[in-house]
Amino acid sequence: MIAFISHQQIDKQKWNSCIAGSPYGRIYAYSWFLDLICPGWNGLVDNDYNAVFPLTWGRKFGISYLYQPFFSQQLGVFSEALPDRDKINAFLAAIPETYRLIDICLNSSNDVTPGQFQVFSNKTHELELTGGYKELFRSYSDNTKRNIKKAVDHNVSVIRENRLDDLIAMFRANQGRFYPKIKSYHYSRLKSIMFEGINREIGKTYLAGSDNGSIYAGAYFIHSNRRYVFLFSGNIPESRENGAMFLLIDRFIQDHAGEDNLLDFMGSNRESLARFYAGFGAGEVLYPGIKRNQLPWLVRWVKE
Repeated sequence: MIAFISHQQIDKQKWNSCIAGSPYGRIYAYSWFLDLICPGWNGLVDNDYNAVFPLTWGRKFGISYLYQPFFSQQLGVFSEALPDRDKINAFLAAIPETYRLIDICLNSSNDVTPGQFQVFSNKTHELELTGGYKELFRSYSDNTKRNIKKAVDHNVSVIRENRLDDLIAMFRANQGRFYPKIKSYHYSRLKSIMFEGINREIGKTYLAGSDNGSIYAGAYFIHSNRRYVFLFSGNIPESRENGAMFLLIDRFIQDHAGEDNLLDFMGSNRESLARFYAGFGAGEVLYPGIKRNQLPWLVRWVKE
């Protein structure tokens, strides 16, 4: 039986065991990650944590709602066995009516029946790393190979240093202006996630720069459930001219080629980014999102 469990009642050890034992588990669904991106999150639990569903919620103007926190991509139902459509629908039906507005993403193994929710598709790209590096490199696009060569010709080098403040500052100064909804407290949460990943020895930072210490591009990767997630990155305009990000990702792939893992690029619905990820031989993967608006008509009108 599926039950609603408030944050204080959640057995986090059992919760994390469910995520760890799920063949399609995601780093975002572990309790420590949820604590950082959505303090006070609640959950739906089936049959003594054989299956779980995190409820990332907020409240504004006295109205409770479910939302997808920044720096998380896929949540939804997680279990040791692949859930069928009936199980997914049962979890969705168990979401309390107190959440009057719902706009969240499930994971790629959740098959949703349209009906009580508006269902939409999102794209991510994934690359299996099990092959050798030469085999993986052959699957790169010609444009990706050209940009890697360009970076080498520009004497760009890749290093492993956890300069988290520099990475976040680089993003905020360049790409950040296109994401005005990401506030200072979101970046603080992101930094906490990065530190926690490093402390748990599952997070690593790659930087691409020059010999004089200048950084052109950087990225943070975090690992769980046989997948590395390309969680966060930043770059400066010069990186488009010298191919720094191409070289950085190529170095990561080179370092992890042959492992029984995959690289999850964590997006994107934007066509330009999708092309960039596909250029490394990554394949497109779809995952569902759901929306439902049960706000009072006047509030709904104001929101729209």
